[in-house]
Amino acid sequence: MSPQDAVGVPVETEPFAPQLRGEYTIDPSACLREGWSLFRQAPGKYIGYTLLLMLGLLPLELPSQIVSLTDPGEYSVSMLLFYQLLSLIASVVSILLYAGYYFTASRQLNGREFSFRDFFGGFRHPLQLVLAAFVSGIFFFFGMLMLVFPGIYLVVSYTFMQFLIIDHHMNFWQAMQTSRKVVTRHWLKVFWLLCLLFLVNVAGILALGVGILVAVPVSYCALTVAYRQVFGFSRSEW
Repeated sequence: MSPQDAVGVPVETEPFAPQLRGEYTIDPSACLREGWSLFRQAPGKYIGYTLLLMLGLLPLELPSQIVSLTDPGEYSVSMLLFYQLLSLIASVVSILLYAGYYFTASRQLNGREFSFRDFFGGFRHPLQLVLAAFVSGIFFFFGMLMLVFPGIYLVVSYTFMQFLIIDHHMNFWQAMQTSRKVVTRHWLKVFWLLCLLFLVNVAGILALGVGILVAVPVSYCALTVAYRQVFGFSRSEW
């Protein structure tokens, strides 16, 4: 990994001119169908990784969850700070781990095999992925305070920011802005895609919770399909 790949660089916007003009199509139902197809090609790997991801994050997330359900006064200040630190670490690590689905699905869409190691591809771009997640999260928070809709608009608009960081090695701010400008052209279709994936995950939770091991990877695979429909792929390693 070169230093530029690690820190993110400004990218020429000319290749994105058609997308910025809205010259693309996105089919939510087709994204879900193809996402399911990608999952079915390697169900063991996807379920195994999702289970590993959730179990691995549990020790970091559980303490703060326990505190939220009990009286914080029962804990010392130092213990509360330690639990908050664990929660922060969990947030950072989860961003990078969930990005791994994009690497594996992208390789599949290009007719290539993937190994379990590819799930950890998010750690190639840690700074930009984490900055994008935290900055967009701040914008979402203030957007929700402004009559809710601005927050929803931003969540949908930033759908492809992580893909752009990974695929084009953009810095986080350019990835956020590019995703927002492109998605805004067909915002409703991306919104319906996210609604569809939300229902898939709700169904996974209702299926005794076990279904989430399928719903999560299918959702990320579907998002990768959507990214390809809009932008295509640029990286040679795909």
